[in-house]
Amino acid sequence: MYSNETFRNPLIIKRFSHNLRFRLSLHLISPKDSDRILDYGTGDGHILRELYNINKKCRLVGYEPLENRELKENFTDNKDIQITNNPDTIDTLFNKITCFEVLEHLTPENQKKELLHIKKLLDKNGVIIVSVPIEKGVSSLLKNIIRIASGQKHEKTDFKNVIKSLFSIKIDRGAESYIKSHIGFYYTDLEDLFDEAGLTVKKKIFSPVKFFGPIINSQVFYVIENKGTSKKCYERAKCKADGDKPFTPKRAHRATR
Repeated sequence: MYSNETFRNPLIIKRFSHNLRFRLSLHLISPKDSDRILDYGTGDGHILRELYNINKKCRLVGYEPLENRELKENFTDNKDIQITNNPDTIDTLFNKITCFEVLEHLTPENQKKELLHIKKLLDKNGVIIVSVPIEKGVSSLLKNIIRIASGQKHEKTDFKNVIKSLFSIKIDRGAESYIKSHIGFYYTDLEDLFDEAGLTVKKKIFSPVKFFGPIINSQVFYVIENKGTSKKCYERAKCKADGDKPFTPKRAHRATR
């Protein structure tokens, strides 16, 4: 169960970190009555439920390509929130798109593909809010020690890869469409892909204690917008993204956080 791996995790430090992550997520989204919000890779839909509790007037859509029993159970009786595993059923542009703890499970090629598809669904003046884990430097060392000690270690966690992560040395993550482990994902590589996709970072926030930077924090958030604000630039960016459709992962698993 995704909730048991995150905000209900039996390990206090992981539960604390994920609860603060969700709190920061809601603060950054700050749903307004007129908002059209897409949660891209919604998992069990926890963020959508929280947004709905805050503001029932905004439009909420969740896209989740993976089979998720919790998601079905959570939204069986809620007709106000649209849930889909088919991006072709999404028929509007959004002024806020969230993509939380998703991109670290993809290859760089699929990360860029998904960023371009998200961009295609973004309103001209909209923002994308992305969060990914920090898996390099001192933070990665602390995380891996805790994971090993608590019996929650990720695939490919061995002494060599723990040291490589500490010094940000490249690790072969494989080429699967869905990579379950966080080992070898470096958030700084993703920042180059934002630029390649024609996106610019407006704000970068570390969590749970932002003034510690990447040293001992567990996640990083990005508030992103399209490069350039002119209609011509926006239409050109959309045309570039039109040929890129989202992939459907072969492995229907959620990650171990």
